[in-house]
Amino acid sequence: IWRSALRFNRRVQQQEGYIPPEEYNVDFQYCPEDFTDVGQAEVLSRVSGGELRYSPATDYICYNGAYWEESKHGAQAVAQRLTANQLEEATSTAEDAWAVLTKNGAAEILAAMSKKKAESMLTKDQTAAYIKYKKAAEYKSFALDRRGSRNITNTLKEARPMLAITPQELDADCYLLCTPEATYDLRLGMAGGRAHHPGDFMTKVTSVSPSDKGADLWQKQLDLLFGGDRDLMDYVQLVAGTACIGKVFIEQMIIAYGCGANGKSTFWNTLARVLGTYSGNVSSDALTVGNRRNIKPEMAELKGKRLVIAAELEEGTRLNTATVKQMCSTDEVYAEKSTRTPSALSPAIRWYCIPTICPRSVPSTPVPGGGSSWCRSTPGSPGAATSKTMPSTSMRTPVPPSLPG
Repeated sequence: IWRSALRFNRRVQQQEGYIPPEEYNVDFQYCPEDFTDVGQAEVLSRVSGGELRYSPATDYICYNGAYWEESKHGAQAVAQRLTANQLEEATSTAEDAWAVLTKNGAAEILAAMSKKKAESMLTKDQTAAYIKYKKAAEYKSFALDRRGSRNITNTLKEARPMLAITPQELDADCYLLCTPEATYDLRLGMAGGRAHHPGDFMTKVTSVSPSDKGADLWQKQLDLLFGGDRDLMDYVQLVAGTACIGKVFIEQMIIAYGCGANGKSTFWNTLARVLGTYSGNVSSDALTVGNRRNIKPEMAELKGKRLVIAAELEEGTRLNTATVKQMCSTDEVYAEKSTRTPSALSPAIRWYCIPTICPRSVPSTPVPGGGSSWCRSTPGSPGAATSKTMPSTSMRTPVPPSLPG
C-alpha cells in the first residue's frame, strides 16, 4: 500500500500545474518570516541565489546572463529590485483584500465605528478577510521602509554568509570557455557548445564566438609574420591553443623578442582581443629583478585570466627567476586585491613577454641575418634558466596597416 501511495504521489507531482505544499500554503512569495535585517537577507538569498554571490576575495559578484562579474552596484540593484517586488506584492494583496472587505460589508463596519468595536462585530468570513488586509498593510509598510539606503546596505551585509562562495569555485572547470553565444567544453570542440548557466560560475568571456569568418585573412597574416615557417607556425598554434585552457600544462613563459615593427605585438594583441576578459596585461617591472613595490594586488587581478602579456623591457633588464617560476608553475599563488582578503589562486595562465631585446636571464642566440627568434624559457633553479630556440624567421617586414589589429 505504501509503495502504491508513493507511485501515486510521483504521478501527481509530474502533472502540469502542480504546486508543492510548501509553496501552496505561502501567502506571499517575497515576504520574510520576520521583519528584520536577517529576515530580509534570507529572502534575498532565497530568490536571488542564482544571480548574486559573495566572497571576501571578490566582494559581491552578479550573474548577467552569460557570466559572473564583480559589481557592488549590481548587488545593490538586486537588493533594490527585491524591495520593488515586495512593495508590488504587498500593494496588490492589500488592494485585493480591501475589495473583499468592501464586498462583504466589513469596510462599512470599520468606517462606522471604532476599530476595537468594529472588530468584535465582524463575522468569521469578514474577520478572515480583515486579518489578511492587516497583514498585507503591515507587509507594505515594511517594504517601504526597506527601500531606504541604510536598509539596503544592511540587507547586503547580513546576506554575505548566506550567499558565500569560495574563490576556488569560480572558473573551476578549466576546460570550459565562455563566449557571447554559448559556453564550450574544449574537449568536445565545436560540438561542446551549450547554453550559459550560472552554476558554471564563469567570470570571464571572450570577445567573439567561434567562427571560420576571416580565416583566409588570418592565415595570410600568419604566413607574413612567420615567413612561411611551418614548424614555427605549428608551435605558435600549440601555445596559442593552450591559452584557451584554464590550466597550466606546460610550465613556461613564452618570450618573443627581436627588432621592432615585425609583428610581435600585432600577433599577441590580436589573440588577447579575441580572448576578451580571459586576457590581461601586467607591468613588465613586476617580473624583473630590483622591483620593490608590492605586486600581489596586480597578481590578484589575474584570477581567471588565461593569457597575460608583459610589455617591452628596458635594455639590460634581468628577469626575476623566482617570480617568473612562481607565476608559471602549478603551485597556488597567494595574492589579494586592495582592501580585500588574501586568497589562494591556482595559476591557469599562459605568460607572454614581448621585449625588443631579449632579457638577460634568457640566453640570446645569434641568428644569421639579424632576424628575431621565438624562445621558450622554462625557469629552473634560482639564478638560472634553460631555453630552446625555435628556428629563426625574418620578421622585419612591416605589417601592412590595412590588416585588422
